[in-house]
Amino acid sequence: MATFDLGAFVAEPTSDVLDSCRKVDLLEIARHYEIPVSVTLRVGELREAVLAGLVASEVLVLPKSSNLEQGVTVGGAVASPVRLGESADSPQPPVGSPEVLFGEAEEKVRVLSPTLSVHSPRDVRLDVRLARLKNEREEKERDFQLKRELELKRIELEAATAREVEFRSRVFGES
Repeated sequence: MATFDLGAFVAEPTSDVLDSCRKVDLLEIARHYEIPVSVTLRVGELREAVLAGLVASEVLVLPKSSNLEQGVTVGGAVASPVRLGESADSPQPPVGSPEVLFGEAEEKVRVLSPTLSVHSPRDVRLDVRLARLKNEREEKERDFQLKRELELKRIELEAATAREVEFRSRVFGES
């Protein structure tokens, strides 16, 4: 098996090279293009996540359905090589913001690969962390409310005691 060269891939990114990458190579590509992926993903899922990230950053572009025969499959999705800043070979290049392009690419990858999860393990961890932080905040608010109520009751008790002492001093002081 040929060794992977990140510099060569960056200079000329092709779906053929991406399709032949090992997990280590895919992680290296993801790190280079700052694509958030989890190391726990399987090779196929990782390849699809890297493909979606490369499509989002316009390093690779998924052609329109009319050009599917010309494209090369990568992990079940079709991609064609395009350098950053260049347009695709298709007569109707995708127009819009990177978010729209990523959404379209993600939808195509999801349709072609039903095993691709909607939430990555990183998203799940973030959701769990967010839920924990929310619970901690609610617990702190409850503690604050309970301490406040306790302090108010203490003040009321002190006031009642002071009134009783004053009353007794008046009643017993006059006699």
